[in-house]
Amino acid sequence: MSPSESPRFFSEKEVANHSTKNSCWVLTGTRIYDVTGFLRIHPGGEALILSRSGNDIRMEMAGPPHRHSENARRWMEQYYIGELDTDGSADEIQTARERKKTVDEETSPISKCSQVNLDTVCFENHSPLLTYSPRQS
Repeated sequence: MSPSESPRFFSEKEVANHSTKNSCWVLTGTRIYDVTGFLRIHPGGEALILSRSGNDIRMEMAGPPHRHSENARRWMEQYYIGELDTDGSADEIQTARERKKTVDEETSPISKCSQVNLDTVCFENHSPLLTYSPRQS
């Protein structure tokens, strides 16, 4: 995520759903990181991260048994994807988006059009509607 973008917000439930080898998210406070791509190269092994996926890892980052360096903390920033929604509005926003999408689909002018049979509309009497005529010089 670039610094100029506004952060995306995710609910606790959504963060908790990303707890597999194929999609692994962790938190530090309210900051969310998608560390799926880092699992294979984590010096302590992927099992350590997977066992903490969907959870706040501030205590693990501070140690014991191993205190992570400032470099490790900076490295983690490349995996930042958004913020934890602490006031419950992420679910409301998602529901609103789904409602808007449904309304847009129902009121779209395209939804009012009948289906077009390309075999009969584009080719009447087996002649194309557009023909190609080379330019004469």
